[in-house]
Amino acid sequence: MSVLGAALLLLVLIEFGIGYGNWQRENALTASGVVTQGVVTNLYSTTGRSPEYWVDYRFRLGTQDDVLDLTGSQTVSQDFYNVLIVGKAISIRYDKYDATVSEIDGQPASIVAPFAIGGLLLIGVVICCVAAIRFIRQKQAQ
Repeated sequence: MSVLGAALLLLVLIEFGIGYGNWQRENALTASGVVTQGVVTNLYSTTGRSPEYWVDYRFRLGTQDDVLDLTGSQTVSQDFYNVLIVGKAISIRYDKYDATVSEIDGQPASIVAPFAIGGLLLIGVVICCVAAIRFIRQKQAQ
């Protein structure tokens, strides 16, 4: 396998790992998610070909005497981002068995993009492997 093929294969594994992690997270939040109120703590976006819109948030769990402060950060749609301001109350869904796993309710993390990118990279690996095999066979035939 060529160096390019090996590099693409590594990227495939990384992308599928990210996709699998997001999928597990979504399953946990769907199966045992609890909705509570949180607050927007920061808003920022990236520019370029594929801009991303990020929201940082905080929510609190527990009683008045025993409070657990939790934070999260996630990408959201541009429409949702445009109506937010720092300090605005938002609904947060968290895993009742692991409150560190959370998301903004109604704005699930993308699980499709990592799998799609991984699939495209996998096609690249196959193309590199086929090209390497053809190259080796041509060299052997000479």
